[in-house]
Amino acid sequence: MRPPPLSPLARAAAGALLVAALSAPSFTPATAASDAAAAPQSNPAHRDSIGAGELLFSLPAMTGILEGIAFRGTTGDYFFGDVRLRCVWVRRPQGVVDRFSAPAAGLLGVFGLAVDEARGCLWAATSAVKEMEGYRPADQGRAALVQISLADGRILRTEALPADSRAHLVGDLTVDANGTVYATDSVAPVIWRLAPTDAQPEPWIRSDAFKSLQGVALLPDSRTMLVSDYVTGLWLIDLGTRMISPLAAPPSATLAGVDGLAATPDGAVIGVQNGIEPRRVIRLWIDRVGKAVTRVEILAHGSPAMADPTLGTIVGDRFVFVGTAGWDRFAPGGSPDPSAPRPVPIVAARLPAPARN
Repeated sequence: MRPPPLSPLARAAAGALLVAALSAPSFTPATAASDAAAAPQSNPAHRDSIGAGELLFSLPAMTGILEGIAFRGTTGDYFFGDVRLRCVWVRRPQGVVDRFSAPAAGLLGVFGLAVDEARGCLWAATSAVKEMEGYRPADQGRAALVQISLADGRILRTEALPADSRAHLVGDLTVDANGTVYATDSVAPVIWRLAPTDAQPEPWIRSDAFKSLQGVALLPDSRTMLVSDYVTGLWLIDLGTRMISPLAAPPSATLAGVDGLAATPDGAVIGVQNGIEPRRVIRLWIDRVGKAVTRVEILAHGSPAMADPTLGTIVGDRFVFVGTAGWDRFAPGGSPDPSAPRPVPIVAARLPAPARN
C-alpha cells in the first residue's frame, strides 16, 4: 500500500499515515512507500537525540500559518512566508516584526522563500490553498514564483505556472548563482525552473517517480541538487543531464517524511523530518558516488517548540527553522479559534563541527 501524495495540511498526520500503511493487512516490503519507513516505529534508537533545539526568538501575535523562512546575512533580517495571510513578514535584528509585502500585493499563500542578494531580491513560492484568506474555488491549482525587492518589499515579477489543466502547489524553491530559480511542486510530479530571461516557469523535470515533492537544496559542488519527496525519500539530480537518482537509506533509518532541506559547506545536508514521530531535524551524509545516504544524525527533536516544524535555513553555525507553523490549528477539529494571536517559535539547532563522511 502506498500513501497518497500529501498536501501541506496532511503533514500533521503524516506519521499516522505511514503507520497505517505499515499496519494494513496487505502490507509487504514490496508494496511499502519505502522499505525503511517502518524504522521509526521499530527502532528505539530513532528516538535518541545527539542535540536539542533552542528557542532563538518568537514572532509575537501571529494569526496565520508560517511556513517559509529566509535570512539576509548583510542586514541580519529574517523573512517569513505566511500561507494564511498571503504575505511575507520581516523581523529586523532589533526584534521588530513588520509586514514586508504590501497588502495589495495580490499574493497567494506564501510558502518557501530564498534571498538572492546579488540581484537584491527575495523569491517566494506562492500557491492557492483552502487555508489562505479569501480562497475561492476558482483559485484551485494556481501557483506562481514571485520576485520581491529587498529594498522596499515591492513586487518585481510574478510568474504564474503555465495553465495545463492540472493542480499545482509550489512549496519550496532555491536560487543558483546565476539567478535561476528551481521550485518543487507537491501536487504535480514536476520540478520547475525559471531563468532570469524566461517569461514563465518551465517544467524542467517531470517524473512519475515523484509522489509529493517538498524540499530542494543546491549542493556545494554546484553540479547537483537534492530534493525530498514526502513518500519516496530523497533524490539526487544532475543539473547538467537532469538525471534523477534515488538515494538509498542507511540500515534502520527512513528518508520518508522529509520536508525542508539545506546544504552545509562541508557537504552534509540538513533536513526537517516532520512526517514521522517524533518530528526532528537531521543531518545527512551522502556517499561520494551519489547512491546512498551513509549516515543520519539527529540534531534536535522532542522540544515543545517543535510541534509543527517546517522549513529552515543555515545561519552561521546553526540551522534556523520555523518550530510551529500552525497548520494543525486550521485542520478539522483543530483550534476552536484558529486565528487567535499566538507566538510562533523560531528554533535553532546547532550544527556539529564539520566531519569527514
